[in-house]
Amino acid sequence: MRVRDLLDVPGLGLRLLTDITGLDRAINHVYTTDLPDPGRYLTAGDLVLTGMMWCREPGDAERFVTVLARAGLDAMFRLIGREIGAECWLLTPMGRVVGGTGASLPRPVALGLACEFLKADRLPAVTEVKGLAARTA
Repeated sequence: MRVRDLLDVPGLGLRLLTDITGLDRAINHVYTTDLPDPGRYLTAGDLVLTGMMWCREPGDAERFVTVLARAGLDAMFRLIGREIGAECWLLTPMGRVVGGTGASLPRPVALGLACEFLKADRLPAVTEVKGLAARTA
């Protein structure tokens, strides 16, 4: 689903408060939170819903939105990837791709890399997962 599609759902009463550049942005997941800083739990394409329990004083909304904006990790990974001349991804210990360069890793590859990282005696460790040479750090 795209932001544009969500805005067009009758009965929701949603309206666009920013410019139209994000209308075609894909929504991949919905994340509901009342945490004041949910950034570490977010991935690109998340739609964040909140009951605003974190909003207690002036400036809280700006801090919350700043945290959400910083969770666009993919831009950081593209910069790092260009700098080092290699593809890179951030994975959780369970193999969930949080961000990265290019296309997302296939699930078996991401799981394999996460397992090798967790088994490593020291870091960085070099591993090969199903023909994919990779350096974990």
